[in-house]
Amino acid sequence: NIQQTKIQLRLKFPNGTIWTTRTQLKSPNVDGYVYFNSFQIPSSPPNYKVGEYEAIITWNNSYSTFGLNETGIIYKKFAVIHESKLTLDQNYYGPIFEGELINLKVSFNDLENFYAIQNAQIYLEDFKGKRQYFDEISPGYYFIEFNTTGGIMGNNNITIYGNSSLYLNDNINVTIELIPRSEFLYHLLWIIIGVLIAIVIALGILSLRTYVFLP
Repeated sequence: NIQQTKIQLRLKFPNGTIWTTRTQLKSPNVDGYVYFNSFQIPSSPPNYKVGEYEAIITWNNSYSTFGLNETGIIYKKFAVIHESKLTLDQNYYGPIFEGELINLKVSFNDLENFYAIQNAQIYLEDFKGKRQYFDEISPGYYFIEFNTTGGIMGNNNITIYGNSSLYLNDNINVTIELIPRSEFLYHLLWIIIGVLIAIVIALGILSLRTYVFLP
């Protein structure tokens, strides 16, 4: 009688351990089909794990009161992916003049537990339309030295993309404000004038205090 055969379902986490609380033991129906109870993939720690899971189904009559006269195993792998979060160290750079090099840094993390996403592809397209890739300088932390040559004067928005096979992709925008060198010198001149005015005012106040308090 096929209905007296016992069939076991076990689930294995990506790290190789068995998800014991979801182990099930069932018997087939008269047509030989087995219907296991549905289960929810963990959405929060500690069993919140990204990667490749395994569903292992075994059957043999030793699970029941019969002797071992029938046995078998099948398994199915399935991937569980998580949402990701791409974060900029700084989302605005400027004003700087065209052609200057700037350091762009981003972190790429699991959205739920903030674990670092390593060995991901982080990239952007520069002002000339060429794709540039970030280097991973520490787990989940990526860096690129970006050349601003080719940008327009004013605000330039660049999209940075984060891709990993076990995570949903994410992207984020950074704004780079460019000014021509002549305008940069103009701003620099006004900064110098402002500093000089502040020095003159400070010296004037100091002279006034000396006049009032000294005989």
